[in-house]
Amino acid sequence: SATNGETVTDWWDNGGNQIAFGRGSKGYVAINYTGSALTRTFATSMAAGTYCDVTKGELNAFGTGCTGPTITVNGSGEIVGQTVAAMDAFAIHVNAKVAACTATTPTANFAIALTPASPQLSLGWTDFGGPYQVRSSTTDPYFDPLTGALLNNTTPMSNSYVHAVALGTAGTHHFYVVQANNCAGAADSARVGAFSFGLVPGQ
Repeated sequence: SATNGETVTDWWDNGGNQIAFGRGSKGYVAINYTGSALTRTFATSMAAGTYCDVTKGELNAFGTGCTGPTITVNGSGEIVGQTVAAMDAFAIHVNAKVAACTATTPTANFAIALTPASPQLSLGWTDFGGPYQVRSSTTDPYFDPLTGALLNNTTPMSNSYVHAVALGTAGTHHFYVVQANNCAGAADSARVGAFSFGLVPGQ
């Protein structure tokens, strides 16, 4: 847990069933076990920022948003004018702090530079901020990306990929599409391919 080993700080109560407290600078919780809503400014020791209310959601896959409501801590460590509904609570902690999205929106059909250099093919593209998935097919230039072979499952953040393939075998082709999916958006690249043809003397 994010708050393990932290002492109780910033205690508040109304003398009844409304309480709030922190665990140092690691977390903060407010509980309203009454039939009326509670609205007040809560003093915390948390760093300024926006946090997911972990009683109702969590960070998204990119850490740049929440699946539920958020709680904002100002520069003085205060949660200003926060309402806790009757028989409700909120909780925040350092591991649920929302980060800024530094990626850029991927452009639909963005270009891939394909460089053959046997025994490999090198792919490169504009860096929008990953992750990326490189998909391939050896049979269909218009393959559905979701059915294509995933090549870069161990290095999804890089905006380049080297595919170790044997080139020069007649009739063996390699088709590629890159899928960019980041906190700013998602798009597929234009499709590229490397072709191997056999030359028959006299034809």
